[in-house]
Amino acid sequence: MSAIRGKRAGALSAALAILLSLAAGTAGAQGGQAILERGPIAVRGIPFFPPNVLEADWGEYLTGQFRIEVYFTREPLALPGGWRKAPCGRETLLRLDGEEKPTFCYVEPGDGGYALFLSFESEAFAWCAWTQAFLPRLRSLLNFSQDPAEVPFPAILEY
Repeated sequence: MSAIRGKRAGALSAALAILLSLAAGTAGAQGGQAILERGPIAVRGIPFFPPNVLEADWGEYLTGQFRIEVYFTREPLALPGGWRKAPCGRETLLRLDGEEKPTFCYVEPGDGGYALFLSFESEAFAWCAWTQAFLPRLRSLLNFSQDPAEVPFPAILEY
């Protein structure tokens, strides 16, 4: 009888451990901290366009197991076909259809004069929550920047 209880307790413990790890993974995907691992680095060419030599600044964030690529450009843009509106809270993004990774474009309205391209590693990542934290932080840093050529990607982002 005690052997059966031991097996049941072991199975119950294993199931509980799996549920806790799944819950932790889900919670991590819904909010957390992103660290700028690389960048900003000046690059030529944005990969979500036909062949181009657009000047941009690139950065890569790491948040848990997910990577996020960010491209910032002040170049005038004419978005090719395939971009559709993707609402995200108060922000209006454009999502590129047909991309393996969720890929978005944000064009700063008014006199902002810049566009951002965001590429997320997985659909499972809370891209909207991250973007809603990133955009106001970037705007704030741009307002404090003395040099318009400087792109102050936040080093750490809570979302």
